[in-house]
Amino acid sequence: MKKTILVLTFLFGSLSLFAQQPLVKFYMQDGSTKQYNLPDVRNFGFIRSADPGIMLVCKKNNITLKHYLSDIDSIGIGDLFGNPGLLKLYKTSGLKEIRIMDIDSIIFKPNDTRIIKGSIQKGTPNLPLLKVSSTIDFNKSPDSNGAFILKVRKSQLPQLIFVKTDKDSLIYSAIVKSTDTVITVDPLSTAKTYLYYGTISAGASDLLMKDSVVDFISGLGELYLVANYITTNPLSRILPKNATNDSISSIVRMGIAKVYQYATGKPLGMFKRPSGSIKIQKMIICLQVNIMWFRIMN
Repeated sequence: MKKTILVLTFLFGSLSLFAQQPLVKFYMQDGSTKQYNLPDVRNFGFIRSADPGIMLVCKKNNITLKHYLSDIDSIGIGDLFGNPGLLKLYKTSGLKEIRIMDIDSIIFKPNDTRIIKGSIQKGTPNLPLLKVSSTIDFNKSPDSNGAFILKVRKSQLPQLIFVKTDKDSLIYSAIVKSTDTVITVDPLSTAKTYLYYGTISAGASDLLMKDSVVDFISGLGELYLVANYITTNPLSRILPKNATNDSISSIVRMGIAKVYQYATGKPLGMFKRPSGSIKIQKMIICLQVNIMWFRIMN
């Protein structure tokens, strides 16, 4: 899905006797183009919306300037003498001027960021010392009640968020759906994350893992059994790295199998190893790239 909604470029004629007027050219989402003589353009206006988007000014020196359209009242062209040599951004913080000859293109994009309000389960030890992160917003501290505000990337929803201690140990996680504005991070949300990413590790394409899959997980009996296990094992919060509980391993496998069939329309089949049984032994959190995934290891 294309995210760029409009590309604007400035084209200048050669400095010859027959040089044409400089043009502003619009490349529309449907593939069509529109162009205007730059001296004929007085300003650009924006119609306000709940999610106005971002304007990227790409300069010829490979520097890109980002401006939120919510901060721009209008865009004008020209200096005090009517020469169309300046791009003038009338922002809430003041006037910003850019030489048009330095601009390669301007790209208008939808805003891909959403603000999520959340809360960590009450009674969690050392709440003010915990850190909450998403794939684009890192190490945010909750208040004394466990409340936090976090940015997530809309194009990546459903998306993982996770809570760590000050010693970098994971204690809770959650999945943010495209419809979520407020979430709770607790053993139940952590169990949901385990089943969600466990299904991906079992072979389900992440392209199939939509909001409806998260809703399906919410209705599984296995979810509440796994959440209860996490609650009663406070030192791990997640299934332990060296789990020897065959009962909970079987429950997790059953839950993943159900989610896999719902997401793909196909049965998962049997997990096999020489001994005839399998245990989920490890969940790896890759904080360097802020991605969670699961491995089912022999």
